[in-house]
Amino acid sequence: MKSSIQKLTTAIFLSALLAFSLHSCPAAAQEAGIPATSESQSFYESRQVQVVIHGDTNRDGKLDDSDCDGRERWSWQAGAFVMANLDDDDRSGKPDAYDQIVNGSIDEQDLARFRVLFDPALPSGAEITVDASDAPVNIFQNSGNGWKFLTNQTPLVLAASVRIELGIEAKKFAGVDGWNGRIVLRATVRLDGRIVAEDQAEARVAPWLMLPNSAPTRAFYLATGKYDNSAMMAEVKNILPRWGVAFPTPHLAKNWQEMWLQDSLEIGYTEIPGGARMYVVLNGIRGADSFGPTLLGRDIGVITVGKNRGMTGHDAWVDWFGNLEVSHPTREYPFGRIYYGRNTDSGVGLHPDVVRFLEAQILQDPFWVDTSWLAIKHVDEIFNVLPGSDGRGVVIMGQPAAAAAVLGQPLDA
Repeated sequence: MKSSIQKLTTAIFLSALLAFSLHSCPAAAQEAGIPATSESQSFYESRQVQVVIHGDTNRDGKLDDSDCDGRERWSWQAGAFVMANLDDDDRSGKPDAYDQIVNGSIDEQDLARFRVLFDPALPSGAEITVDASDAPVNIFQNSGNGWKFLTNQTPLVLAASVRIELGIEAKKFAGVDGWNGRIVLRATVRLDGRIVAEDQAEARVAPWLMLPNSAPTRAFYLATGKYDNSAMMAEVKNILPRWGVAFPTPHLAKNWQEMWLQDSLEIGYTEIPGGARMYVVLNGIRGADSFGPTLLGRDIGVITVGKNRGMTGHDAWVDWFGNLEVSHPTREYPFGRIYYGRNTDSGVGLHPDVVRFLEAQILQDPFWVDTSWLAIKHVDEIFNVLPGSDGRGVVIMGQPAAAAAVLGQPLDA
């Protein structure tokens, strides 16, 4: 049994903690005997909170006391982001977030950093846990000798420092499996099984952003094998050096659909403040898209949204990604705006699962364009956006009448 002194100490500690506010950073470093650094002074002045959890709330790429304000509620204006860690830094053949380890120093860079700050006067036996509820994330604690995976019930290792570093990765993007992308992190202090202090921080998984055609070209992909495209490849070999881009090893198409590589995938990216950009391939759902998954590797992830619908007739090509494009960045849409085709005669547009996924990213606000008058019904046959000589985007539009005049015969779109 506990001694009367232990019981009294616990009771006093509980009553003191429960009286404190949980809406500002904890304080009183000098009273607690913590070395008076500028950071600890600002953090421990008022002794109002016994535990705090926060990420990069102000999005300046670093963690400090200024991130404490506003940490409880995430918005597009402020609040921490977490990256969907879907690349394969250790070349295991699966996304890094699908395991419960940090796959080396490169994978470490894909973790969003959070801090847990606690009262150094916590008595022996107190435990702190971090809970993300049912959000699809992995949480790790930096032990100084590596990263320890945490479950919702795993107590943090309370070392001499009152600042604990966490690394968090998401397993998917918003819009996948109905997830809205929000992450509520709760730090809880328990003593003798009782909750004596809590704090909360909200975060969101960083969005998947589709790259426009006006983005700088870093890599070039093409396919061969089902049609004779040797003349095109010879021309491409002459053009790519002007962009400083290497000619790739052509993908050997397994079926005729893969020859149309533009329809097989879209390339986007995700990033968090202070972190490196991760490119993420949105792979095709035609049932004939084997190239995209081969790109999985360091700093390149691959996702698939939706399943092949087996469309036929005039809508047979509706889910090919030539029917999905994004504009050049504009003042209203600094990441560009996504557009896709819809056959207004049949009411069929791009796969609903893909559209919902794109809408869940918020920032590129998709809209549809009537493609009913086209034979293939792909929006990229109506207009596209290319880089202009002045750095701005240039809209290129098809003109069937002008083409007919050049050919000297009428055209059936």
